[in-house]
Amino acid sequence: MNDISRPLLLALRDVHKSYEHDGQTIEVLKGVNLEVRSGESIAVIGASGVGKTTLLNIMGSLDTPTRGKVEFMAQDLYSMDEDSICRFRNQNIGFVFQFHHLLPELTALENVMMPALIHRIPKSRAEGMARSILERVAMGHRLQHRPGELSGGEQQRVAIARALVMSPKLLLADEPTGNLDWATGESVARLLVELNKEDETTLVVATHNMKLASMMSREVEIVEGNVV
Repeated sequence: MNDISRPLLLALRDVHKSYEHDGQTIEVLKGVNLEVRSGESIAVIGASGVGKTTLLNIMGSLDTPTRGKVEFMAQDLYSMDEDSICRFRNQNIGFVFQFHHLLPELTALENVMMPALIHRIPKSRAEGMARSILERVAMGHRLQHRPGELSGGEQQRVAIARALVMSPKLLLADEPTGNLDWATGESVARLLVELNKEDETTLVVATHNMKLASMMSREVEIVEGNVV
């Protein structure tokens, strides 16, 4: 259920996104209006190629809308310069993708420390933050293992820890179980739900996995460029 008593965290106002391809304009999003409230969990569903990833990228300041407004905590995201957006994103938004994108030469601990180090947090404190969140996602026993030494599910848990190490207000997950077998995917899905409920981290998941979608508090579907 969408609890309108919760504070508004993110609002998309008449958001359009189009691309030019071979001299043609392809409209992906056609005037999306969507409000996301603090602590919610939302599943974004829809057919392949319908714009789920594009929507999440715009929500997370990774992609600029062609027109329209994106407000995060009442601040117009795309009115900021690039440096300000990068700082804002690092502090407030975490990302989990279908493929974990961990740095293969770094250990699990070092991978999770990276966002904190980028934010210029002292190394000793960054390590403590990383250890703590890795414990939360049941990876405390694998701190010194590199990604190639971890299973697919373990790699995704490390990626989730990396996304959460800065305690973001919003976690965006794009097909987080899409590259995992059914049992491992369900384990990762339950972890995301648990973290949302325990920490009230707002969660938006784009997924084809209807079991995962049903675990969210609300589902929205992209149909013909609009959210319904």
